[in-house]
Amino acid sequence: MLRNRDAIHIACDHAFPAPAGVKGKQLGTWRKSHRWNPNQLRHAAATEIRKRYGLEGAQVALGHASAHVTQIYAETDNAKAAMIAVVNGV
Repeated sequence: MLRNRDAIHIACDHAFPAPAGVKGKQLGTWRKSHRWNPNQLRHAAATEIRKRYGLEGAQVALGHASAHVTQIYAETDNAKAAMIAVVNGV
């Protein structure tokens, strides 16, 4: 039985076949840049939730007991930091 990740990788390999002659280490590099993983969806969703509702909102939505764990999944909003810097002349 295939895991979801494996099924997605197979689908990506069919959708984005490596160029002829790409083998070995180069094939691994090609595949890494032309595949995605299910955990990327969780990471993207966590980042969007944090952007809209803050760290606590993301923590609750993801079911984490600790905000520290949420910070690993949900990236900080760098655009917000840049806007704050511009507004405050930093």
